[in-house]
Amino acid sequence: MKKNKKKKKVVKSNKQTKQLPLSNKGRTYFLGFLMVLSFGLYVNTLGHQYAFDDSIVITENEFTKQGFSGIKDLMTKDFFEGIYGESTELTGGRYRPLSLAMFAIEYQFFGKQPFFSHLMNVLFYCICLYLLFLVLELCFGRSSLIPYLTTLIFAVHPLHTEVVANIKSRDELLCFFFLLLAIVALFKAVDTKQYSKWLIIGSVLYFLGLLAKETAITYLPVFPLLIYYFRKDALSGDVVKGLIFLAPAILYLAIRVSLVGMPGGADSTDIMENPFVNSSFSEKYATIFLILLKYFFLQILPHPLTSDYSFNQIPFVGWGNIFVIISLIFHFGMGIFMVLKLKSKNIFALCILLYLAPLSITSNIVFNIGAPMGERFLFIPTLGFCLALAYGMTLFFKEKEFTPNLKQNYGLLGLVGVIVLASCLKTVVRNKDWYDNETLFQQDVITSANSAKMQYYYGNTLLKNYLADPKTTPKSVLDAAEKHFKLGAEINPKFHHCLYNLGSIYDQKDNAQEAIKYLNKTLELHPNHINSHSLLGKVYGRLVRDFDKSIFYLERAVNEFKQDSPGVLQNLGNAYAEKQLYTKAIPIYEKLIAKDPGNARYYLNLGITYQRMGNQAKAKSNFDKAVAIDPSLKK
Repeated sequence: MKKNKKKKKVVKSNKQTKQLPLSNKGRTYFLGFLMVLSFGLYVNTLGHQYAFDDSIVITENEFTKQGFSGIKDLMTKDFFEGIYGESTELTGGRYRPLSLAMFAIEYQFFGKQPFFSHLMNVLFYCICLYLLFLVLELCFGRSSLIPYLTTLIFAVHPLHTEVVANIKSRDELLCFFFLLLAIVALFKAVDTKQYSKWLIIGSVLYFLGLLAKETAITYLPVFPLLIYYFRKDALSGDVVKGLIFLAPAILYLAIRVSLVGMPGGADSTDIMENPFVNSSFSEKYATIFLILLKYFFLQILPHPLTSDYSFNQIPFVGWGNIFVIISLIFHFGMGIFMVLKLKSKNIFALCILLYLAPLSITSNIVFNIGAPMGERFLFIPTLGFCLALAYGMTLFFKEKEFTPNLKQNYGLLGLVGVIVLASCLKTVVRNKDWYDNETLFQQDVITSANSAKMQYYYGNTLLKNYLADPKTTPKSVLDAAEKHFKLGAEINPKFHHCLYNLGSIYDQKDNAQEAIKYLNKTLELHPNHINSHSLLGKVYGRLVRDFDKSIFYLERAVNEFKQDSPGVLQNLGNAYAEKQLYTKAIPIYEKLIAKDPGNARYYLNLGITYQRMGNQAKAKSNFDKAVAIDPSLKK
């Protein structure tokens, strides 16, 4: 009897530790919580305006603003052509038409209203999390804790704030979205043996991911490895079927090369667009490895966060830097471990691949991407980090699966709680910085004080705010803009954008000497800088009253550079009139009237010109037209 009792006791103990899948109800509750949490984290971005790179893809993109009619150009031209034209200073071609086409559709229906675009980013993020959970569940099984922990940690990671809060980064979200769908399709093909159906679907989905962003190409080795890792009964042919995605990758590359070329085709000589142009070969790669170490630690402690890491926020370093050596050993160690352990299906080796593969294309090791570092580049790579963290916690706390004892594992639950709470707090706070350009740059100019671009971004935002309403905007705004442009020019004395804007500020301050000095500095760097010619013509005419020089610069702007904006034409007409070159002034004013017949000032200037010529009849006719439009001119 005692022996039987003992056996019963052992059986009871086994039942207590049996690995159990979470109930369908519990799984549904978790997914519901995940959706509410992820949406809630970014709900404070829905009232945000356009910020940072949103101007490149939406507000200043001539193709996007055409709505449906601009989609053809967006699908067949370089990513930046809609804002910069055919000639850009950026290295190589960017071909990411999918997100641009979406923005054009949104602009067609909603115009310049950012709410819907922000909403789409948040919704895509939520859907990506749901798909990530499904993929991890297909990998590790229904009873595993890993899909729950990984997805939860990934959902709240503060490094994702730039991707969700900045509308432009829809390309990252779409890329991840289609990658996850392609993985689901691949597993469906292997599990159901319906290869033709699901592999075709998966290939189409993967091709769409490539059209979203070229980062998707780095997942080519991931597809077969996922089958090898997580389908024990899969035949070798099933693993090989993961290579089917080579076909859409080759098609994408062929289309890309024919339309925009490949990255690395022509390096810019401007350090603001080519971050390593002034570095030696040794300095370049030492600095890249330092940045790789920064990337890794930024995943562990995502603070402080900033939208810009360009020159000279991360100064060049040599191989004598201890952190470069640490990074070299660490990353090569990870790489060697990954190669040696992938065959034995080591989970940490897979995590390393998921981290390093997508990061490789944005690391500047292979080709120059135009920026030394960016938090958005870590969006997809953080999956490897989050999976490694989740898997490591299950090993440490010995809770790989759902068991009745899980609720009593206070160490694991407490650690997850702390990570989630701290990450949520950081995410919500950082989201607020992305409200608009002024809010973002005001914060990030502190974090990235050594970035010439960030000094320029903030100064330029302040200058635009002042120029929008110079009568009521305090002069202190102009003074603050001047300060930040000077800081940007100190960091990079060849940063012509800062120099030109300093000239613009001194024009506003009626300081001709300083305006001419900075505009001439701009022309020394860029002799064909159109706006500098236009502004010099204005300064020489309005402030110096040297109409010969004014006419020289303005004529060059109009005739040689085809600058025919109303302001430039009016300044040229005024300069002609002051030099008594009335026969040249009159066609200018008439051209302005043809462009804007409702502008009373143009008729007034034309009337004054005719009056000086002694043609009182035409003078009176134009004065009458001016007064009819603006009665205040009668006096």
